[in-house]
Amino acid sequence: MILPSIGSKSDHSSARSSPLRAVTSVLKGEPTNLSKISAEYASTQASSKSKKERAIQAATSKRSSALADLDEAYEAAKAQFEAQETAANLALLAAKRASKDLANYDSAFVIAYKFEYNRQMVGEIADAAWTGEWTFRTIDSIFKVNKLAVYGDSIGLKYSKSEALKFNSAVGNAFTNEPDFRAALKVLTTVYTKTTKTKLKF
Repeated sequence: MILPSIGSKSDHSSARSSPLRAVTSVLKGEPTNLSKISAEYASTQASSKSKKERAIQAATSKRSSALADLDEAYEAAKAQFEAQETAANLALLAAKRASKDLANYDSAFVIAYKFEYNRQMVGEIADAAWTGEWTFRTIDSIFKVNKLAVYGDSIGLKYSKSEALKFNSAVGNAFTNEPDFRAALKVLTTVYTKTTKTKLKF
């Protein structure tokens, strides 16, 4: 009886060791693969974090810029409103004073309006705090300003067109040539012309 041929011991060992070597090879390579994956993950994470920070920074900058624009627009609108309010109050007072001379109302209105504006501006300078830097020349000027302010206040208490005209002449166009006055005046003359059909001459 012939028995089937059985492989040698070395053949069986070789067959078993072949898968083992493959598994061992894979296991040996895993740390390298894991290190590579970890590096890629860290790079992706850093890139995502950087993009997120840039997006937040851009959004914050855009928001700050928008807020700055709103603040600027608000301040401009506020300044314009205050200027118009001041002009309206001056116009009402000038109209009241000019009503004493209805025959020459338009010119009387102009004189009264300029007078009150000049009086307030001179008063602001006279009321300014002393800086300690005055020379003899500036002290002389301050005395003149104070005298002019007192004179303007006295006219304001008991208004007279002729005295107001003198006051305006003494002050000159130091204030009425300023942009703020000219801007308010433009609005005033437009409204006045539409209302009375008469053009004011300043």
